[in-house]
Amino acid sequence: MRVAIFASSDSITDEMLPRLEELVESRHALVKTHIFPNRPMAWNMLKSFGGDAVAFGLKMKGGLKPTAQNPNFMVDWVDENEVDVIINLTGYIYEGDILTAPAYGVIGKHASVLPKYRGMLPVFWAMLHEKPMGVTVFKLNDKIDKGEILTQRTLWPEETLYESYKKVYQATPELILEALEVLPHTDKYWGMPTKDDYGQFKKMGFTL
Repeated sequence: MRVAIFASSDSITDEMLPRLEELVESRHALVKTHIFPNRPMAWNMLKSFGGDAVAFGLKMKGGLKPTAQNPNFMVDWVDENEVDVIINLTGYIYEGDILTAPAYGVIGKHASVLPKYRGMLPVFWAMLHEKPMGVTVFKLNDKIDKGEILTQRTLWPEETLYESYKKVYQATPELILEALEVLPHTDKYWGMPTKDDYGQFKKMGFTL
């Protein structure tokens, strides 16, 4: 498949991206990685966490410069480059034509075992409630964090929010690669097997 990665820069994503790109290129054609500006959250973080938000923000600060302004404006680029699937690592809400522009749609990751802890800062809520966290790779649709689940993994938090998010992102590249293998089959209608299908079935050691 022809794959594009859409990401926003932060320290954890910047560290994880080379591994994700390497894995994608091992099985697929990586068209391009686009970096988008981060959606502003500073005021909300300050309201919730006070001065501690500044230290957290400094830890999270990334270094990659934006190459495009908004993923929702990338429909023509996706069409021109015949992109089959977009991997979303941004905080943007995807709407309208961009969701169907790639042949297999847009997939994203969420830092919880969906459907648990949909929404913002899922790792914080899992830690506060002393529950497992995790990572889910799913197909984006027009409802937030409610698309078809492709792969999941359960993880346990570390002592800090930053280290817990880092753990999630470290697990993400392999899960995304697994999701790319599953993706072509998710929307397919499965009819009766052919003789060749049945021959392969038997070669694998299965019987009716």
